[in-house]
Order: sequence, then structure tokens, then C-alpha cells
Amino acid sequence: MYGRKKLQILNKKAKTPFRFFECIALFMPTGKKAANLREFVELVKVVSPQVIFHHLHQFFLKGVYQPWDYPNDFAHWAAFGLEDLVLAEKLSNLDPYNFSDIEKLREAVVDIIEEHMWESPIIPWSRPGQEFFFNESYTIVVPTGIEAETLSEFKEGLNQVNIGSVYYHFFESRLRLQKDVDDFSFWIEDNFKCPQLVKDIRNIDFYLYSLWELRDKIIKLLQKDISGKREQEIG
Repeated sequence: MYGRKKLQILNKKAKTPFRFFECIALFMPTGKKAANLREFVELVKVVSPQVIFHHLHQFFLKGVYQPWDYPNDFAHWAAFGLEDLVLAEKLSNLDPYNFSDIEKLREAVVDIIEEHMWESPIIPWSRPGQEFFFNESYTIVVPTGIEAETLSEFKEGLNQVNIGSVYYHFFESRLRLQKDVDDFSFWIEDNFKCPQLVKDIRNIDFYLYSLWELRDKIIKLLQKDISGKREQEIG
């Protein structure tokens, strides 16, 4: 009976299946560009919210296989376009997912840049060809047709979906749910008694990983939890 109970825990089905979605971002140029920091901040003040979202939130969706030291387009340009590492570090420390309102995020970016210009003796310029080009994006969300009712099925599903799904469920969920939590751990917490697994997933510093690496890390955490339940069942 004891072993059967453990088996039931291992194969427990969720109240609601997890349905994997993926997002596709359609990138569009705005025709606006900046060659120096003053031009840049003036354009940041007036570009559409989709531009801000594209350059700050969707950096990891652009096919970058290795994580950058500067995890958004603004910080990346400050470092490599303007060669201003101090500003790049300031912009890197800005977490866009701490803002539920894009306009407040825009204000935070402007405040950082204007304060930096006030403290700097010169306005940094980029070299020809290294100007910042403002783009915007529109996100299309589509179902993948992959569903999971158990943790094992969830692990297999996560292994099958593409990185657009990982981004949608791990990054954009924080805006959708209006809280600092991802869809994966939210579903696990709501359906299974796996507090350590939930904690481990939420403790991932996702800015340190590419989407591919992030998926692999979550899969390993799932495998560790599933293996632990199997060992309990055998014991």
C-alpha cells in the first residue's frame, strides 16, 4: 500500500492541464536612429510603447545563444556603441519586469540617462555605423498543441517546444500575471505538492542564461524532482 501511494503521487494528474503556447515577435523598423546619447534620450521620450517593450523585454527572444553581460538593447548599445561602460552597467541593473507600466519604465530609463549626462563632462557619440536604430515589435501568441497533465509529461513537453514558448511562459508571464512569477512554477504550485521544485525554479536568475540554457536548467530541476519521487517509491 505504501509503495502504491508513492506511485500515485508520482503519476498524479493536474487539476488543469498545462497548455504550451509560443510567441512570435514581428520586428519592424521605425526609421528613427540616434548617434549620440542626447539624441537617444530625446527619442526614448517619444517612441511608442512597443519600441520600449521590444528593446528592453524582448532582448532574449532575438536568437542570442549566449547570455550577454548587458541584458537589454539599450545597455548593449551604451557598452558597444557609445563605449560608455558606466552607463551600460546602470541600464543593465534596470529590471523591466519590475514595472507593470511601460510608461513608468520609460521614465526610469530617461531618469538614468539624464542623471548620467548631468554627471558626465561630455556627451558620448557612437562611431559611424554604430548608431542606435529604434525598432518596435508586435507579439503573436499561438498554441503549440502540446499539453501536460503530469510532471513527467510537462518535462517532455518543455523539451519539445521551441524557445518562443520558453520566453512566453517564463518572461512575458510576469506581465500577464502582474506578479514576479512564471507560468511553469505557478502551474506546478497550483497542482502538485512540490515546494522545493517551485522554489528552485523561481530562484533561477534568468538574466544569466540564454533561453536554451534556461530550458535545460528547468528540465534538469524537473528530472531531479521526478527521480526523487521514484526513489521514494522504490524505498
